[in-house]
Amino acid sequence: MRPLRKIGLLLLALVLLPALGYVATRVHSLSENEALIEQIYDHQLETILFSVNQHAWDVTSRWATELEGLLTQGPDEVAAVHTFLVKTPTVHAVFLADASLRQVRMIVPDAPTQTVRAEDVALTATLVEQLARRRQVGYRQLEPVTLARDSTGTTIALAFLAGFAEAPPVVGMVLEAGTFITDVLTPKLQDVARGNFTLGVLAHGRAKPVYATDTLRVEAIRQQRRLWLFDEYTLGIHLRGTSIEAVMKTRLYRDLILIGLLALVLLIGAGVAYRNVRREVELARIKSDFVSNVSHELRTPLALIRMYVETLELGRVTSDAQRQHYYRVISQETLRLSRLINNILNFSRIEAGRKTYQMVPTDLNAVVRDVLDRYTFTLEQQGFETVSRLDDALPLVRGDAETITEALINLVDNAAKYSTDRKKVALTTGRDGEAVFVEVADDGIGIAAEDQARIFDAFYRVSDGLVHDTKGTGLGLALVHKIMEAHDGRVTVQSRPGHGSRFRLYFQSVDPVAVPSGVLPAVAES
Repeated sequence: MRPLRKIGLLLLALVLLPALGYVATRVHSLSENEALIEQIYDHQLETILFSVNQHAWDVTSRWATELEGLLTQGPDEVAAVHTFLVKTPTVHAVFLADASLRQVRMIVPDAPTQTVRAEDVALTATLVEQLARRRQVGYRQLEPVTLARDSTGTTIALAFLAGFAEAPPVVGMVLEAGTFITDVLTPKLQDVARGNFTLGVLAHGRAKPVYATDTLRVEAIRQQRRLWLFDEYTLGIHLRGTSIEAVMKTRLYRDLILIGLLALVLLIGAGVAYRNVRREVELARIKSDFVSNVSHELRTPLALIRMYVETLELGRVTSDAQRQHYYRVISQETLRLSRLINNILNFSRIEAGRKTYQMVPTDLNAVVRDVLDRYTFTLEQQGFETVSRLDDALPLVRGDAETITEALINLVDNAAKYSTDRKKVALTTGRDGEAVFVEVADDGIGIAAEDQARIFDAFYRVSDGLVHDTKGTGLGLALVHKIMEAHDGRVTVQSRPGHGSRFRLYFQSVDPVAVPSGVLPAVAES
């Protein structure tokens, strides 16, 4: 591990460990206080909820007793039920079923009696047996069942087994949640609250309470418990004007501010760490792609060279023209391999700081001519038109002719690699103010604006289109950028998808007076 990295980790530990320790201590203290408040709320709520639920159960049990008494007074069960419904408007309907569940009558106020199926009122043989066992030991059980005909789940029936006949009927009182809460629970909630609490009945999926004894925000409720009769409704409590909150308020705000500041610092650190990790993961992926691409770049020319050499060794090529063609292909693929290996080695040397440059006055026109002499034939064999526009009055530049040649070769190679139907490569030299430039232009597929900022990054390759489909190492343009940095110059690109690309290399010109006599312009060796 590098010393600088060790120092960075040590400083990070010295900053983070105390901060994390303080945060942990304060959070633990706050957690204990919060737990105390929640415990108080919980005990209060349990007592209140039990009282409210017991009240609801007592009311419904009283209704069941009254209804059973009316049913025992005469043979006309329907008339008895109507009498009960008139006296008890909170009950929406009553159903009667024989013990065998073959006949179920639904009795609704001011409407004819209807015959319904047992499953419509959630009656089963198992339920009847359960009610019967309880009745045999002298206990009348009220069993809440959800009506199948109501998809909202806000209507239930309280079923019980009546004990006034040899074949006791099953009786059910149909209750609607909203009406029951208004008629039965509201007075009880107001009585229990008495200005000390805010109580509210909440329904699942609703942003506001169904009923509250005072203004109540759902997010302010600390504890909730389910109502016994209605599964989808809960009772929530908020303690009003609590002295515990008043005592903790100042301390809580101060601690929250300190913890918030520390959390912000930690978040920023986590963000930086995440960004670095992401960069490392991306770099690992890019390097993996690089290895794959280099393997392909090496394998393809080697396979061609081997195939052509084996063909020549076996004497299968009879004509001199075909042999010359094979020799040219072998030469081109060898040159391609050399260029690939040189790029990798040169980039490695530059990254390691071992690359040396022979900075002498250099004639850019001579360098361009040398590149054209090397690659014009190869380009013409691929169907390219090569154009050179050289400024004869171009001053010398301070540079290393060998590495400048390497940069131009990479640009020319890219121009050929990423051209499709319009095959043209143009090399131009000229002046732009005090700077001297050499430009490589093509009519190829171009580069999108969002990719132009990253094409000079090592291993980066555009992820779509022909650029991605064409094999490469992702080092060519990165090497060009490194070479221009070493020359105190710069490289620019002008490109648009479908309209080609123009790469310019800018150099500093050399004052002719400053060039010692006898020093010849440097030109890359052919």
